Amino acid sequence: MLMLSRILFAVTTLQCVAADAAGALQAAEPADLILHHGKVVTLDAGNHVATAVVIRDGVIVAVGNESLVKRYNAARTIDLRGRMLMPGFNDA
Repeated sequence: MLMLSRILFAVTTLQCVAADAAGALQAAEPADLILHHGKVVTLDAGNHVATAVVIRDGVIVAVGNESLVKRYNAARTIDLRGRMLMPGFNDA
């Protein structure tokens, strides 16, 4: 009986761990592009410098730190290798 209890406990624990892992994978938000490991100049009032940018459908949806790489699931990820990324304005 003790052996059966241990087996049931192990199976229940594995099911909980698997459910948590599946939930974490599903929680990632979709994105088209993530640029990270860089110095992202935001040009906001506080002159903050971020390290990552997330883009979806041609729109910047998030600017922040490396935690964005885990939060979003992107079709393409570019490691900036410490290089600077800054806004540009194209006027034709």
